[in-house]
Amino acid sequence: MPEIDINNPDKTEREEELETDLAKMKNSLEAVTSELISTRKDKADLTEKLKTVPEIHFPQDVTTQISDALRKENEKKAEINRQRAWEDFTRSHPEFHKDNDTGGLRKAIFDEKLSGFKNENLLEREDFLARFDDVLKVLTQKTETQTSTPGSASTPSVPGSPRATQSQAVKFSEPDMQFILGMGLDPEKVAARIKKARGL
Repeated sequence: MPEIDINNPDKTEREEELETDLAKMKNSLEAVTSELISTRKDKADLTEKLKTVPEIHFPQDVTTQISDALRKENEKKAEINRQRAWEDFTRSHPEFHKDNDTGGLRKAIFDEKLSGFKNENLLEREDFLARFDDVLKVLTQKTETQTSTPGSASTPSVPGSPRATQSQAVKFSEPDMQFILGMGLDPEKVAARIKKARGL
């Protein structure tokens, strides 16, 4: 039998209360421990499941991708409209049609003049037609200026000169020669370009 302290007669009851409290704490600790173990197990399971899910890559800058897609779409549209405009243009100006420009000389000169204009913002067929008309105006103005200027490049070269012999290697039709000279171009340089294009 336990000894009873005279100064503290409730000691035994106090010990019983402490033991009861200790038992409750022990049960609570076991419950928390088992819950923690269960949570860790669930976390490990989720981590494994996440490893099997494919990664989703979101674009760094969605607006850049959208603008690129729109730009490509506009480029396609512009190219289609440019081709249609060129077909319309060659119907109204048959001298630029490929059947009438056997060496592609007129088209080459036209394209060279066209490259001097800012064409990046052209999108609609009407815009291209207007630009082609602008180029034609520049070409015809140059032709009129060259033919009215005495001593211009339209003067024929002397037979036997280097200019005459080299340009004769590539023979130009009379309309092509008039066109070349009317543009103020050197037939020798034009012939050299044609030779280079043909691999001669």
